[in-house]
Amino acid sequence: YEGLVITEIMTSNNGAVSSPDGTVSDWIEIYNGNDYEVNLKNYGLSDTNSKTKWAFPEIMIAPKSYLVVYLSGQTKNGLYANFKLNGDSSEQLYLVNPQKEVVDAIDIEIINSNEVMARDLDGNWFSTNKVTPGYANTEEGYEEYQKNIIAEDIIKINEFLPKNDGNFKNSYNNYTALLLNIF
Repeated sequence: YEGLVITEIMTSNNGAVSSPDGTVSDWIEIYNGNDYEVNLKNYGLSDTNSKTKWAFPEIMIAPKSYLVVYLSGQTKNGLYANFKLNGDSSEQLYLVNPQKEVVDAIDIEIINSNEVMARDLDGNWFSTNKVTPGYANTEEGYEEYQKNIIAEDIIKINEFLPKNDGNFKNSYNNYTALLLNIF
C-alpha cells in the first residue's frame, strides 16, 4: 500500500481483542505505506463523510507500520474513538486528513462476531476470524500476533491463604482457601 490506509476492521468484538486499558470494543487498524513517518494529529475518523467524529491526538505512525484505534464510543485519552460502528448493518468508515479530505474509505459489510474485514497485500478485502491488530493480514502476520499475545510467566501469585479461619468469605458465602494479589 501507499499512503495511509485502513487495513482491518472489527465491528463485533466479543473478546477476541482487548484494548490496552483492558476493555473490549470494536477497533480498526491503519497502515502507513509511506517511506516516512506521519503525524496523525488532526487526522480523523468517522462513519459519515459529512463530519469528523473523532480526531487523532498527537501521535506519529512510523513508515511501513500499523496503528490500532479502539472504537470505544467513549471520550478518553489515547487511541479510543468516541463512536462505535454498528455491527448489525452495512455502513462506511472514513479516514480524513486535517484538511477534511478523505484519505481512505471502506464500505463495511456485516461481519460475524469476532471476525474482521481485512485488506490483503493486493488491497482486496476479505473476512476472517484470524485477527491481526498491528500486524500484516497474512498467515505470517497472524502467527506473529499470536506469539506476541501469549506471554510466558504473566500470572504470578503473590499471596496464598491456605487456612482461612473466618477472615474471608468466597462468593458462595463459605470460608475457603484464597489466592490474593494475582497479577
